[in-house]
Amino acid sequence: MSSSSPVTGFPPANWFLASPTQEEQVLQLRFIMEVALLQAYFMQIDGTLNKLTTEPSAYVGAGAFRRVIIGVMKLW
Repeated sequence: MSSSSPVTGFPPANWFLASPTQEEQVLQLRFIMEVALLQAYFMQIDGTLNKLTTEPSAYVGAGAFRRVIIGVMKLW
């Protein structure tokens, strides 16, 4: 008697997901690291933009400040 699914004629279901291969694990880890790097990068950009908008005179003159902000906003 062979094992089969409750529906006659179909092969047994694979109830357990296969473990990821080593290559898949490396790809998953690489993806996680890239996401973390992007998150850190954008947090740094956000912090820099926040400093420039809250204390502009501490970093640049008024005219240069406006040019920097306009340039940054064009990037978004």
